Amino acid sequence: MWTVNGVKFDADAQAAAAKVNAATNQVELLTALKSTYFTGVVDANIAAYKTEIDGNKPYATVADIQKAIDKVNKAGVTGELISDIKDAMDDNNEVALLTLLGDASFERVNADFITQYMAAFKAATPITTSSTVANVQAKIDGVNLAEATAAVTAADTTAATALKADSIAKAQELVSALPEKEVAEKTAKKSLQDKIDVANAFAKVKGATTQASLLSALKAPVLKLQNIDDALAKYYKAEFDKPTGKDAITSVAYTLQNTIVDVGKTAAITDLGDKISKVDDDTKTADLKALLVELKRLDGTNLTADIIDALLEDYRDALVAKTTVTDKDETSEIQTIIAAVNNPATALTTLADSGGVLTDADKLLLALKAKTLNLKNVKDDNKTAYFADLAAIKTAARTSAADVQKVINTVNFVVDANAATTAGQMQAALTGIAVNESEASYIKLSSAAKTEVAELVLAARNDLAGKKFANKAAVKAQIVTTTGTYTGFFTNVNAAGDIEAMMTALDNVSFPAYQELDTIDKVEQAEIVYNELLRLKALDPAQKFETVSQIQAAIDTAIAAQ
Repeated sequence: MWTVNGVKFDADAQAAAAKVNAATNQVELLTALKSTYFTGVVDANIAAYKTEIDGNKPYATVADIQKAIDKVNKAGVTGELISDIKDAMDDNNEVALLTLLGDASFERVNADFITQYMAAFKAATPITTSSTVANVQAKIDGVNLAEATAAVTAADTTAATALKADSIAKAQELVSALPEKEVAEKTAKKSLQDKIDVANAFAKVKGATTQASLLSALKAPVLKLQNIDDALAKYYKAEFDKPTGKDAITSVAYTLQNTIVDVGKTAAITDLGDKISKVDDDTKTADLKALLVELKRLDGTNLTADIIDALLEDYRDALVAKTTVTDKDETSEIQTIIAAVNNPATALTTLADSGGVLTDADKLLLALKAKTLNLKNVKDDNKTAYFADLAAIKTAARTSAADVQKVINTVNFVVDANAATTAGQMQAALTGIAVNESEASYIKLSSAAKTEVAELVLAARNDLAGKKFANKAAVKAQIVTTTGTYTGFFTNVNAAGDIEAMMTALDNVSFPAYQELDTIDKVEQAEIVYNELLRLKALDPAQKFETVSQIQAAIDTAIAAQ
């Protein structure tokens, strides 16, 4: 053993490796391998040693050569093992075969399948003395997959065994033992596991004993049932307890969606219809409302009419007036009755006022409160404003209650605009009016620009006699005018080609602070704004002025820096 620069070298080991690398025939190689540095050398394997070593020369260390020796020895043992398996196959000796398969070379051997292994080894591409451990293992895994598949089928669809606890447990055990190293193996195993999960879920449904346990079982994600409704648990349980329910669940082929869930919902709808058909003069309106609201929730396709609180007594009277159960126990029939009560035709005719009877605010307010109109946010305090827009209400009434509602909403915003004391309050009112009146030019403004327009509208309103807008049309006209002036102001400012043009552009009602300046200050500030505009246009991407506050900020900054 030599040490050079702190590193130890075994000269004899290097010499032993050199002799192996230098061997030119089996005799020289066997002599070299007989060194005490190598173990497990079998004379009978010399030909295989030479083939392995010649194919990987030169070897740097004795350890690498030892690995080659061990590899050849193992291959020899494996060869004997395969030969013994072939002999057991030829003798049809399952006991011997099972013992051989117990060798550490093989995995996932199930003694219960020894007959199937034997058959698989003899079937297509049978095991021969030239087969490998991998060939045998593939046969084993093939049998295991087939048996696991059969067990899953027994657990989910085979009539005599499906959904039984022991069948599911057996299937789970076999599937869990399958390999999943390769993509195909993972895919096959997952597919079988998914089926077991479904079988387990079905078994839980079948084993349910209460409404709660059934509801919970039906909600299992793997069942993929739609529209499970907690409120219908008792109806699901009623269907489940029928001969067509639990006792008929014999496999995963049973249609839980149709036979339990959907039929349960239908039963609930029928039950509600039956209860509504029995409404009488003593039925409380709150109870009737609960029935109608629930029916609409469950059968909204057939019951589309609004349930209006103010008309509950009328609904009850109309239902009682029907003389036979069949007139009011189907959702479609109930829809007809409710829709007839809701019909706003008479109330709309009154609002259209062809006879000119709506002569004051109180009469109009009373007409707007007609129960069949079902209008929201009709405010007593706003009756004068409604009357001021009677023409718009009449026009809307000739179309629909929804159009009348739109006018009411807008007039309420007009009242808010007249009451506004801040730009924020005015902006909220103007936005509501603009949306209802489809005033796109205002709607398209940025929030900051809307606030500035609102400030201008507030100032314009305060200049009016009485400091109030007369009606909706007056507010809308002011929105249109102010927004047009405001957007035109920025068009001119951003297009200014010199200081003089900028002075002209800035001298606008949209910028009252500038209009109040004397001539000298106007020139100075116009120059500041023009220079800032040039800077904005030179940016990449180019920018421009979009709000008065931007312009004022540029002026304030420049003056402060002077």
